Amino acid sequence: MSFPASRAESRSGMTSSPPPLWRVNVRVLGYIPPDEGHVYQEVGSPLGIESICFVDNDIIAVSFVTREAPATLPRRNQVGDSLPFRLHAIFIDTKTGQVRAAREWPTASVRSRVLAVLGGKFAVLTPDQLMLYSADLDLLNTLDTPVGRESVKDDWQATTSPGDRYLLLSYEPATEEKRIAGLPPTVLEAQLDELEMRLEWIDLQNLRPVERWSTTAKSSEGFSEPEAISDEGLVQRVKRGKGNDGAPLYSYVVEIGKPPNGPWSLMCFPSDSFCGPGEFVNNDTILRTRLTGLDKDVQVWIGLLSTNGKLLFQQTFSKGEVPDQLRPGTEAPQRGVEISAGGRRFALAVAKLKGGNTFLDIGGHTSVDRIMVYDLPNRQWIYTLDAKTQNIKSISGMALSQDGSLLGLINQEGILEIFRVPARANPRIIQ
Repeated sequence: MSFPASRAESRSGMTSSPPPLWRVNVRVLGYIPPDEGHVYQEVGSPLGIESICFVDNDIIAVSFVTREAPATLPRRNQVGDSLPFRLHAIFIDTKTGQVRAAREWPTASVRSRVLAVLGGKFAVLTPDQLMLYSADLDLLNTLDTPVGRESVKDDWQATTSPGDRYLLLSYEPATEEKRIAGLPPTVLEAQLDELEMRLEWIDLQNLRPVERWSTTAKSSEGFSEPEAISDEGLVQRVKRGKGNDGAPLYSYVVEIGKPPNGPWSLMCFPSDSFCGPGEFVNNDTILRTRLTGLDKDVQVWIGLLSTNGKLLFQQTFSKGEVPDQLRPGTEAPQRGVEISAGGRRFALAVAKLKGGNTFLDIGGHTSVDRIMVYDLPNRQWIYTLDAKTQNIKSISGMALSQDGSLLGLINQEGILEIFRVPARANPRIIQ
């Protein structure tokens, strides 16, 4: 059954305006939002990992990158001195708001981040190396990655599984960019099916590579490379369908399986309006988002699908309301949908789009309207945070704690706020 947002929330959710448990100005601690400053202007696409994460229920980490002038000319065994950026992390106690520690690492990319790892650990992600740490900041393991030496500069994607068990890296080799550079349009179009993408599936618990492979649209008969992975190591792919005679069709199907060779099973047919790849909420559930229309008439549909293609929940939002990661013109590393590591809940930041004209190339203005938390076992929204009441106009980082009981966000002023999410919805509390 499909509801407009307002009806769905009033039936089963709860709109809340209590103050945050605490607030910390992380900007005065050096924090730079991902969509601000010259450092990030080189990035052309989102990384897929937020700038804040709950290491466990007791610690939240804020990470950001700054540009640094090399202290000295590079010398043997001191490569870090020549790297142009620094990845910073601030670790804050979720109960008190007190800073527990701050660390930094040299890196070659503004896309570097800190990410949570199953079991109360965290990893430092750079294009050249992964570093695994305990919650006490002890270095446990390191893993060299090929992204820095093989990919187009700052053109790589990273996705974690919902329970923070796996990391999926994907990138286009720089050799491919050189190969197609300067080709005439007619030749270039024919070469796109041959364009190579490389992927690496990594077990974050011990920094062990699980699989490394490469693919092209032609060789895999696929339409897209995997962009999400589950805690069971499953990915989704869109593939050209085949007729009874084995000949390829012009229609596509969505399959699910373990990369790179499967086995693959049919998830759904795109002829079903709700079918398509999406983001794993847990091992059994996928969150899909679909956008239609332009400017103030843009309309968003979201749905929850089981991995066997059954529609579990759907909702159509009012015109002009879009999940934060789908805001037109947004290129900063923000997703707008955050999932608790237990796979029980997800948080959705909803922005309102005003104005804008595609024909006249005039961008619209957006501001966050509310943050909603959905509880999967109860199949309902259980919490809605009113952005206007809390003076939240934009969000540069958002995360749910591992048990889904805490919502953390960084607002437009660089203030980190932590809100308590109720254990269950209370239909009697409605504003």
